[in-house]
Amino acid sequence: MKLSHINKFFSAAASEKRTLMEAVFWLVFFRVVLFCFPFRWIVPYLGKSMKDPMENFLDEKKELQIREIVQAIKKTAPNLPWQCRCLVQACAAKIMLQRKKIRGTLYLGVKKEESIEAHAWLIVNGIFITGKTKGNEYNVISYYT
Repeated sequence: MKLSHINKFFSAAASEKRTLMEAVFWLVFFRVVLFCFPFRWIVPYLGKSMKDPMENFLDEKKELQIREIVQAIKKTAPNLPWQCRCLVQACAAKIMLQRKKIRGTLYLGVKKEESIEAHAWLIVNGIFITGKTKGNEYNVISYYT
């Protein structure tokens, strides 16, 4: 981690520090859990499988919370000493949103080119929170609301 990142952290507002620390916690948590346990054990905590996504009523406060969570994941994930790929980021953001009473839908998809590639992304009210994809690049195999 660069010294400039540490200086930025200490100069940030208290609410931003809390969100950044929460993002680090959940990214570490899901990195360890997804490494140590089968995904089928984690699924029940992500929400109901294949249930239709529900729209949220988002006031200004909730929209600000979503932006803070997105920024926290984007800032912390690349700066941890291991890779936090799309599934880890999507799971961490989903739990952070759930704690703020904001419903998101975590999608799992695959695409086949020379090999099969998997991807995970999180959407709230049609807006990508993590793991942006290009159009229908991935075939959705499962989603959790």
